[in-house]
Amino acid sequence: MIELGLLRSTTLEFLSLTDELLACAQQGRWDEFFGVQDARDQQLALLLTHAGDTLLSLLPDLRSELQQALDNNLRIDGLVRARRDELGMHLSSVQHQRRLNSTYRSG
Repeated sequence: MIELGLLRSTTLEFLSLTDELLACAQQGRWDEFFGVQDARDQQLALLLTHAGDTLLSLLPDLRSELQQALDNNLRIDGLVRARRDELGMHLSSVQHQRRLNSTYRSG
């Protein structure tokens, strides 16, 4: 079992990185987003390994902050989906243009 102080600091770092991840997504800082996401995933892995489902019972005073992180994660997911859809439409348009260019060149 991880020491409670270390568990708390890991949780607080996870919460901070979740806030930063949301800010990156909202501001369209996608290159930075992936680095922050990797760092947050590392913190989450530690939390899951050392606390798992017992995190709230071990740190009940952080319940509202963890709930806010969950809400922020849903917002992040929505922003990422919107960006993915935007990139997908752009890629589709580029592929369509390439097919047209290829058709006109060969004809």
